[in-house]
Amino acid sequence: YILKSAAIIESLDFLNQMKNELFVNLVNVAMADEYSDFDGNEMPGDISYFQNCDDQNVQVLFNQVNSIQDSINTLMNLNSIQDDELGIEVTEI
Repeated sequence: YILKSAAIIESLDFLNQMKNELFVNLVNVAMADEYSDFDGNEMPGDISYFQNCDDQNVQVLFNQVNSIQDSINTLMNLNSIQDDELGIEVTEI
């Protein structure tokens, strides 16, 4: 069971990193088009800000980030893993 937990925790860490990188790409795509007139300091770090974006590219990335977060939550729940057990901070974007 310890090996399984280690593999799950490693997978959670990978998914979290991927989610964070994908979110950065989502912001970059949005800034290049629909939100191009925003100052970088004004752009919120909350994914819900992009929920109603008209750009289909942003919507695809938005849905993928949410899907990854759902997978993280499911794996943590299935395996009774708490945030403090991961050694990383899993935050919902």
